[in-house]
Parts: sequence; structure tokens; C-alpha cells
Amino acid sequence: MKRDRHHRVAYRIGYLIVFLGAVYGVFSFVYFNAYLAVFPIVAGFLGLLSIGLLRRNFSTVPRAILSLIPLALNAGYHASLVAPSDPLIISLYISEFGMMLIPWVIFDYREKYTLWTCTGLGLLIILGQYKLGSLLPDRKDMGQVFVDSYLDYVTYGFGTLLLFLVMYAFLYELYLQAQREQRLMNKLKSYQRKIFNDNKTLYESQSKVTEINEYLTLEVRERAQRLEQQNKILAEQSFINSHLLRAPLCRVMALVNLLSSEEREPEKQEILKMIDDSLDEMNELTKRISSSLEQRGYFDQYETNFKHIEETLHETDVKLENLISDD
Repeated sequence: MKRDRHHRVAYRIGYLIVFLGAVYGVFSFVYFNAYLAVFPIVAGFLGLLSIGLLRRNFSTVPRAILSLIPLALNAGYHASLVAPSDPLIISLYISEFGMMLIPWVIFDYREKYTLWTCTGLGLLIILGQYKLGSLLPDRKDMGQVFVDSYLDYVTYGFGTLLLFLVMYAFLYELYLQAQREQRLMNKLKSYQRKIFNDNKTLYESQSKVTEINEYLTLEVRERAQRLEQQNKILAEQSFINSHLLRAPLCRVMALVNLLSSEEREPEKQEILKMIDDSLDEMNELTKRISSSLEQRGYFDQYETNFKHIEETLHETDVKLENLISDD
């Protein structure tokens, strides 16, 4: 039950108290005496005061007045009619039980301290009803006059109706509370299902990511091993190739030096022929190295080849052949 609903119930109870205060005040003044009419009139006035406070956005104090003052003034009205030796007026006594339950329909359960305080004070008023008569002035058979009048039947009806309305409001509040708890429980279950599904999806995604990471780790490890093996083979191949090329290269360098110091023409031709043979050997070695690297895929991987070396050697070989033929 929201706070505004409590205020609406408090407004209705306040208007009911004002109406009943006016009715009982007028008939008590006409049929009994002015002293007895004071209690319902004061109850009606306090009802109007509480309504005014509620309209000015006061909350706890006016509702506490509406829950206690009607009961206290009804008890005083009852004690003014009944002498200590007289039996209780059942109709008024029943209405007091209904008034004692008013706090349970105008206070929220979260306002438990105010609720239990007003309920406890109301219970004390009812329990002290019999002793209250000894504190008021003497009466002269007003209790019997009240019982014999139609106000007794009106009070029976009012008390029974008040009990019914209060119990209905109380049970309706319990029903609304159960509905709220059920809605909250359904919402909680919905959140739990959503969290479970999200966790399941997250777990599946995490498992996939873990599998991908493991696959990538294995792939990187395998590629690293392949690259390491290829680098090792390439290093060995480079070492072998460098030694294969070193011999003809050294011969060419030596023959070039020898050629520069040789003056006899037949020996020069012989030296040029030897240089040409060494260059042919280097050209063949270069072709074999290039073919081997191309088969292994190194050209595609490193985007390089030995074609320019082959072309240079070929051009040099052609020049030497032309030089030899000219001589």
C-alpha cells in the first residue's frame, strides 16, 4: 500500500468522525445534556483539524490523532453514560474495538513504531474503560436512557460496520502485500533466469575464447618452430653456399690481379679464359642456389631472388667472351 492510499483512507476516516461527531453531539445535547455532547463535538473538531493538517502535507501527527482521539473521546462518552456499578454499553464498547484497529489501515507497516504505539495506547484505553467511569462526575440513569433510545441501535450498526470496514481494509492490505511479494518474487526469478542465461552465454563465449587462444598459441608455437627450423636450414645453406662461391670468387680475384701484372698476350688470353670459366662456375652455382631457395619458398617469403646476380654474371661473361674474341 503506497503512502497516498494511507492518506486517502485517513481522509475518509476523518470525514466519518466529523459526521458522527456532529450527529452524536446534536442528539446528545437534545436528549441528554450539554456535558455529554462535548465528547462527540470535540471528536468532530479534532477530525477537522486532522484533515486540515493532512492537506498541509503533515503526515504522522494527523494520522495519530485520527487513530487515538476518536477512541479516547468515545471512551469518555461511554464513561459519562455508565456509572461504575452499571454494566458496559455493548454497542459503544464494540465501536471502541473498531476504533482500536484504525492505526492498522492508516499507517504503513514500515511505520512500525508509530503503528505499535497507537495500537498499544488504544488497547490501554479499552482495558481501562471500566475504571474510567470512577473519574467522571456522577450520572443519573443516562446509561439506561441511552440503551432505551434508538442511538443504541445506531451505535450497534456503526460499531459493527466499523469493525467490518477496518477488518476488510486490513485483509485487503495483507492481500496487496502478498501480491507485491509475489510480483517481487516473479521479478527476482526473472532476474535470476536472466543472470543464469547471461552467465551461461558468458561461459560459452569464454570457453570459445579459451579454445581460440589455445589454438593461436599452438599455431604460433608451430610457426615459431618452423621458422626456427627454416632459419637453421637457411643458415646452414648460406654457410655452404658461401663456401661454394668463395672458391671461384677467389680465383677470379687472383686472376684479375695476375692479369693486371701480365704483359704477354698469350698469357693474358689464358688468364681471361680462366676468368671466364670461373664466372661460368659462379653463374651455375648462383642458379642452383636460386633454384633451391625458390623451391623452398624463400623468394615468396622474403620477396627477393638472385636474378640480378645472374644477370650481372651473364653480362660480365659476355664482355669477357667479346674481349677474348677480339684479341
